Amino acid sequence: MNGQKMLIGLKKWYLRNRISMLIFMLITLVLINTPNNFESSVVLENYVKKIERLSKGNIKSKVQINFADLKYPVIGTCYDRAIKYIEIDKAAFDYFTEKKRLLIIAHELGHCACGLDHINGYGTNGCPAHFMHEAAGDYSCIRRNWNRYVKQMKELDC
Repeated sequence: MNGQKMLIGLKKWYLRNRISMLIFMLITLVLINTPNNFESSVVLENYVKKIERLSKGNIKSKVQINFADLKYPVIGTCYDRAIKYIEIDKAAFDYFTEKKRLLIIAHELGHCACGLDHINGYGTNGCPAHFMHEAAGDYSCIRRNWNRYVKQMKELDC
């Protein structure tokens, strides 16, 4: 009988406090899915501004972007959780050329800000045909296809 009374008491307590419990669970969920570092790098913000200009405003920074220590071969990733954010591998970013940095950030913004999936396929020159290709391509591919990639960014509607 004592167990039954305890269950009834617990049920009454839950009914009285369910709003508080739901708020607590929501806050917990948001905190679990929040990136560790919300300090956005000025360097990354400048690259995002360049991408916004290159795309004629079609790619806008709607998400937080941070440096992180990602596991090879991942260079950047978009987290679509309670709070969307992007992480870019710091070591890889420091190694890349200016155009490859722009392309990587534009690619991740394509995922996070525009909701795009990968668009795979290769052009006649053997290079990725789209800036949303899962592989960024080497420096010669980026140099040869740069104008195409920028045109694709301008054609987005997100």
